[in-house]
Amino acid sequence: MFHIDNRSRVPIHQQLQAQIVRYVSLGLLLPDQQLPSVRAMAQQLGINPNTVQKAYAALEMNGASVMIASHNLRELEDVCDHVGLLHRGGALCEDDLDRLKLGITRVQFALADPADFETVRAGLNLLKCSQQGKLFEMTVRGTETETLALVQRLHPLFCETLPITLEELFISEMEVAGYDINKVI
Repeated sequence: MFHIDNRSRVPIHQQLQAQIVRYVSLGLLLPDQQLPSVRAMAQQLGINPNTVQKAYAALEMNGASVMIASHNLRELEDVCDHVGLLHRGGALCEDDLDRLKLGITRVQFALADPADFETVRAGLNLLKCSQQGKLFEMTVRGTETETLALVQRLHPLFCETLPITLEELFISEMEVAGYDINKVI
């Protein structure tokens, strides 16, 4: 459907952007139809994924909403600011990516006595927790402020929050929907 004229003086990203707009105006693409993922479009056209991303970003800056369907969560996180996770024909969650991440906190901390962790475990809505000696890493459903307040009660040797990835968000939402994520991945 899409093609690039390598002999044209028009930059490749602008060629792609113009074709998408034209196809929508001709009814060949529906306004809410999903476009191929950045990687898939780049492979289809034999161009750099950054060029496709530039075209999609330009469309968005001009008021268009670019809808991408992909199972590559890392790719989506790089190009999307708004995501929706679909499940059985409906939206499991849908919002601004940063806002979705607000309800989940990932924290790493060390305790002089690892047994102390049990005193706050019940107060945490743990999604994931791992321990290696005195070092704990956990992902918690809850705000950063609430989570850090509980951890600080343990007087950790050190404590830091870590960024949440879209993959971790996806896993936590799938577990809430009742999936055993170990059987899905």
